[in-house]
Amino acid sequence: MAIYSLRLMPVGKTTQKLPFTAAAHIRYITRKAALSHHMAERMPEGPVSAARWLRTQERADRKNARVADKLVIALPRELSREQQIALMWGFAEELTQGRASWFAAIHAKGKDRDNPHCHLLVRDRDVVTGRRVVMFSAGAKELQARTAKGQAPPTTLRMIRALWERHANAALEHAGRPERIDGRRLVEQGIYRLS
Repeated sequence: MAIYSLRLMPVGKTTQKLPFTAAAHIRYITRKAALSHHMAERMPEGPVSAARWLRTQERADRKNARVADKLVIALPRELSREQQIALMWGFAEELTQGRASWFAAIHAKGKDRDNPHCHLLVRDRDVVTGRRVVMFSAGAKELQARTAKGQAPPTTLRMIRALWERHANAALEHAGRPERIDGRRLVEQGIYRLS
């Protein structure tokens, strides 16, 4: 059965214990014992180069900047590795609107063989303009300001979760699989479990 799991965690200059946590995360998610495949867009694809690039970006950020955002997403076991890669690529590109940098590492071997998942690191800056694209950190004040200007609303976690559900289910359908994921809480799906 295809499972749904998507977690989002920020990496900010004021929320990390040590500087360059985003760069260290690249090293962690690309360790040989776990890594099955990695890919990147609009940033270096090699882990060492990507970590170096992130350190440079963080140095240039303001002192309270949000450096990056980490997503950990369960991949449908029902898909082949190539299908999982295509699924993650399409999701990351739509999430970043083809404008922000991202790095993805798929873990699907060793202890993760039965729990394939992807670590997706997004640097939410348009590579041309430097402006935020996804706006992971936007609040109510920014929503009001963007609405007043007639701009698109910031992307919410609910929107990201719905985007993943749509991409994963389309991939499962394209693969001819009957399974589907559902991002709703179990109670909302009519599933009740006794504690």
